[in-house]
Amino acid sequence: MIRAVFYLGASNPPPTTTQEPAVSEPPDFVGFLIGGHAGCGKSGRDILCAGVSSAVMLTINTLRENLALKTKFKATNRLIGLKLLNTDYNGSRVIEALLEHLVALDGGSNKIITVIKRTL
Repeated sequence: MIRAVFYLGASNPPPTTTQEPAVSEPPDFVGFLIGGHAGCGKSGRDILCAGVSSAVMLTINTLRENLALKTKFKATNRLIGLKLLNTDYNGSRVIEALLEHLVALDGGSNKIITVIKRTL
């Protein structure tokens, strides 16, 4: 099973009673940690693991190279993780897109790819 934990930053403060009702802001995704094996094939031949790896690397490269965001990044044989060092709307949306993509790869079942959201 692949486990993907997505980290959310602190939410926006609620409006005071004298302000207009706030428009719902999307959550601030600030990082992720992903590890495990899908178990859909032998190591090195698992198409679902390859799909996850490709999506994760596209996300990391988009954040670091295309958006030029400062990040903390770590990869081992079993885990890969990234944290945005500064809150960034576009960076947050890219991380959110990775979350949505992983849910879609699993068919929404949360059986092979477990997706978890945690607030920092």
